[in-house]
Amino acid sequence: MKKEYRRQFLHFFFGSTIIILIGLIGTKNFIAFNLLILITGYILALKIKKGLKLPIIKEFIDYTERETEKELPGKGAITFFIGTLITSVLFYNNIFIVIGGVITLVFGDSISNIAGKTIGKIKIQDKTLEGSFAGIIISFIYLSILFPFSTALIAAVIGMTMEYLPIEDNYTIPIATGTILMLLI
Repeated sequence: MKKEYRRQFLHFFFGSTIIILIGLIGTKNFIAFNLLILITGYILALKIKKGLKLPIIKEFIDYTERETEKELPGKGAITFFIGTLITSVLFYNNIFIVIGGVITLVFGDSISNIAGKTIGKIKIQDKTLEGSFAGIIISFIYLSILFPFSTALIAAVIGMTMEYLPIEDNYTIPIATGTILMLLI
């Protein structure tokens, strides 16, 4: 459980940093930055998998990585950056939609995971209803800073519902949230 809390803290911290970065440097520059980080991270992951000794990075990965992600070191971070990259490319022309998609991924996904593990009782697949509601609430709160309440609520519900699809939620959450925001504004 401690490992999952550490993982979600990093998800929250680095995700918040990414949201601020998008706001500061814009979508075009963020796409370039994201590609650089993604390529570097993927190359490092492959090198570590083949036995490259990078003690600090290896310890960091071991400190936060889930058992299901062992086939590629840093897989969670890599899929996170892929999800934010796809979202940035798809909604390139509207920085608020990009930020909205990333908000739901960062805050909604993190809180849903923590709440599901700590107070969750009603299981749906490998998620909990309580965790999903917590994710919707926190996403709604953050989205309502940028969008009207009704738009924020619908986007939060749709975005967090994507956790239940059998596809990597680091992709589905921000893309679905961005799509709904684009349709509603």
